[in-house]
Amino acid sequence: MRFESRLWVSTALVVAAGVSSNATASVQINIQDIPEQNITLVTAANPIFDGQLRKIFGTGSDMDDPALVVQRPFSVILENGSGQTLIGMSFRYTEIDSAGTTTTHDLFFFALDGVKDARIPPAGLAWVTPRRVMNHAWNQAIPLQVQQSAIADMSKLAGLSRLTISLDAVIYDDGTFAGANATHAFEQATASVWQKRLLAQELVRRQSAGQTDEEITGWLRGLNSPDPDYRVQDIDTLDWSNRYRAQYARRLLLAYQSGGSEGAHKLARYTLDLPTVQIRQRAKDGRSRN
Repeated sequence: MRFESRLWVSTALVVAAGVSSNATASVQINIQDIPEQNITLVTAANPIFDGQLRKIFGTGSDMDDPALVVQRPFSVILENGSGQTLIGMSFRYTEIDSAGTTTTHDLFFFALDGVKDARIPPAGLAWVTPRRVMNHAWNQAIPLQVQQSAIADMSKLAGLSRLTISLDAVIYDDGTFAGANATHAFEQATASVWQKRLLAQELVRRQSAGQTDEEITGWLRGLNSPDPDYRVQDIDTLDWSNRYRAQYARRLLLAYQSGGSEGAHKLARYTLDLPTVQIRQRAKDGRSRN
């Protein structure tokens, strides 16, 4: 990985939806991409940025939506020059405030379930903000509360001294994983895929064995532990399998609430019918290994 030349962005926050900020700040923005994979990041200070963003959103999209505009200075365009389709990425935002305090937050984009329009093809583009990754047009009006939340988050970033946006890792559609993996994207993606399948298989087995809805929902509630607080707990010690098991247990419980045992069974069958990506990590010599 490498650091590109440092870019200084003068940030003017917009007035929108009854929430305003006239604060301005100069934030030093550094970029760290993966040039050895021919995957690069383009900042908003680059002259080609707006043209690339227009390619993603299309001429019919509302490029002036306040929730989008306010995120622009702190976003990047990802250019996929790898020659392969990307189905997963992880980013790390490293923030340094005026007092020199450093905090980080990670952003994940996993399209491991075969949904083609969520993938980034060769020569494809994606717009990466501190809140989301988008690779196609946003044609829906953004709710007021989402606008307000985005503006509040970006107001905090405008007060930073320095911001580093790092592309930590990528996953290709053949399952190859590449990158530093500081965000534990490899462990997270693997857990995300297999924990859903394991729980789906177990739910179908329990239903086939004649367990009652009360017994099955009780089992799921026992798995439904809250997500850990990343600001408190070191991600190196997190149990990723437990985290993604709990997340899928919550989805199955919601399916029970809305559609009963049939709804939960339908969700489990859908999960089991999805193509499974066998994620393998790229070794230091460039070869892939399981």
